[in-house]
Amino acid sequence: MKQIDKLLLGIAFVFLFFSCQKDPVEKETQILLSVNVNSQKFNKVFREAYMAAYTPEGELLSYGCLSDSSTWDLKAEYDKDKIDILYFEIQQKLFLSIHHIKNVDIGQLFEDDNTVTISPSFQYLNITLKVEDFANHINNNTSLNFFGKIPYIYHRGNNNIGEFDWQKIEDSYAYKSSFINIDTRYQGSELLLFERGTNLPYICYMDISADDHSDGDTILINKSDFNPGQLKTIQVNSSGNENASVFLYTYNTVEGKEDLITSFDHLTPGSSVDNYLNYVISDILPVNYWTLKYYTFISGLTSYTIYSSKEIPALLNIEELSGQKITGSENNFEFTHSNIFQDRNLARSTVQFTKGNVNDFTYSLYFDASETTGSTSIVPFEIPVEILEKFPDLLEINNFSWNKNTYSQIYTDIPDNSPLEFLRNSILNGIENNTSGHDFAYEMFTIDL
Repeated sequence: MKQIDKLLLGIAFVFLFFSCQKDPVEKETQILLSVNVNSQKFNKVFREAYMAAYTPEGELLSYGCLSDSSTWDLKAEYDKDKIDILYFEIQQKLFLSIHHIKNVDIGQLFEDDNTVTISPSFQYLNITLKVEDFANHINNNTSLNFFGKIPYIYHRGNNNIGEFDWQKIEDSYAYKSSFINIDTRYQGSELLLFERGTNLPYICYMDISADDHSDGDTILINKSDFNPGQLKTIQVNSSGNENASVFLYTYNTVEGKEDLITSFDHLTPGSSVDNYLNYVISDILPVNYWTLKYYTFISGLTSYTIYSSKEIPALLNIEELSGQKITGSENNFEFTHSNIFQDRNLARSTVQFTKGNVNDFTYSLYFDASETTGSTSIVPFEIPVEILEKFPDLLEINNFSWNKNTYSQIYTDIPDNSPLEFLRNSILNGIENNTSGHDFAYEMFTIDL
């Protein structure tokens, strides 16, 4: 009996010992990210988009489809305070672009107020411009500079070269038929001419709407309707001048309308020893911001893009990236990089990988400024297989190994440039928002790996 009592006492002691131990901390289901984005931005036929939350080690926690619904949450059992976000788009069911944003604080709201206004159709008026013949054109000009030999017309929302030739010249007037977009977002055009003799630029701003004009109308424009401008140049200096293409756009911004190109010039490989580009400034359409894109075709040299609202410099030196090194293959890489330009504000850097053809599968991994130094291991995250199974071509490419492609560094003094703001502005909308009201510059240096 005593033995039984001792046995019961021992069992009770063991039970009491374990009952006093603290249970391990359990992971709680919590909201990792709240999403409020207009699903109309993502037509499934052309652009099916997803957002997924991962642990920093690459474990998938939750994902949702931006094309299906505008408001939803990413939820999962998780006990840490930061996640990685993958935003990926499937374009035309054939191409996949993946954007990997690191170090996102959990519990944030990701929203985009850049909504899409559905228009029944774009409407155009076929307008004939009847312009007093006072300016240079191909068959009658005094300019030694090709930029000033021809007329230009620029519209909103169109990245076009703008140069054209008159259809006829008769009784001291030049004629040009043009399809003008009368959608309110795209109204507004610039006619840029260079006066014969002086070769000075003259600008006429035309705001043509369906309320004032009908299809087939002729609009009379005299020299007195133009405002004088000033021709300026920027010289681009780099290591690969002779093998580079360079594009310069200047823009005017009117609230409530798309941005209007006010001048455009470009250089092709070998087209200019001095690499001068031309642009025009005026009081009627001042330059609110400008962009220059420099693409080199020499391996190991740096390509460069700048968006800026600051004054256009007379000389722009393209500096070279250096110090970056990547080793490894398949799906595991070792990468080293550093802050190259100490006099600028480094925002982030990007390593891009590809599968298949260059544009079939792209994977862009973004490092914030604090991580753009030193060495790190890179293992691209896996996209949920159940998504890829809907796209046989992509599923097949997914079996390929990743190949290193490019490395970029972004320097900017645009404020409020957090990971989610970068995702919304740069990736989702393809713009660099500057809401501070101050002048800004956004520079990107890119080199092949």
